[in-house]
Amino acid sequence: MWVTVSAGRVYSARMSLLDSPFSDQPRRDPVDVIALCILGVVMVLNDFIYFSVGGWSCDETCTYASNHGNPTDVPWREAADSWQWDALVGLSVASFLALMVGVIAFLGRWPRPLVGTLLVTSVVLGVCNWLIAGPPG
Repeated sequence: MWVTVSAGRVYSARMSLLDSPFSDQPRRDPVDVIALCILGVVMVLNDFIYFSVGGWSCDETCTYASNHGNPTDVPWREAADSWQWDALVGLSVASFLALMVGVIAFLGRWPRPLVGTLLVTSVVLGVCNWLIAGPPG
């Protein structure tokens, strides 16, 4: 079964994720698709965990509430107004957005350097979360 597109191109109705009806570029490498899927799952889980940690970890369990300030001798995990809580949330959101734009760029056949830059940015932001808070868990 064949389908004709308005631009006059003829495409098979059995197109897959590897094909793009809007591009003359060759098929995507299945290894790239699998790698992107694995990276996507890992980064979404990473972003969700650190977003949750940053958003909900220090409400009533902190030694020092927001109105007491942050004494210098207290670990940041025990002070509600530590900048690290906001950084975890901000980096998680930025990492997730970079990942989503990278996936859209990959599916849209944008230039490979741009796709790579977006995906590497997502990973670097996720690693920054890990450096601030330590391993999830």
